[in-house]
Amino acid sequence: MQAGRNCGGHPANGSLRRLSERTGLTAHTLRYYERIGLIAPVGRGSGGQRRYAPSDLEWIGFLLRLRTTHMPVSLMQAFAKLRAAGDATAPARREMLEAHIEPQ
Repeated sequence: MQAGRNCGGHPANGSLRRLSERTGLTAHTLRYYERIGLIAPVGRGSGGQRRYAPSDLEWIGFLLRLRTTHMPVSLMQAFAKLRAAGDATAPARREMLEAHIEPQ
C-alpha cells in the first residue's frame, strides 16, 4: 500500500489537526507538502477530511529530519520522487543524502 492511501480497514493516525499536533507542522505546511509532492496524496474519510496513515507519519518524520540538515525543498522533492519510484532508486537516494551532508 502506498503512503497516504489509507481510508478503510487499516488504522490511521487520523486527521490533519492530529497530525499537525504530533509533528509540530502547521496544517498549512502539511497541505503545502502534499500540494508540492513531498507527501503522497492523502486518503480521505467519508466526509472528505484527510486521513493519515502510520506510514505518512513515518515519512513526515523523515522529512523533518531532512529539514534539520537544511536540505532545500527542491532536493526534498527530488528525494520524494525517487522514493515514490520504488526500491530500485535506493542507491540514488543514498548518493543524494551523502552528497548533501558532505562538507562543500
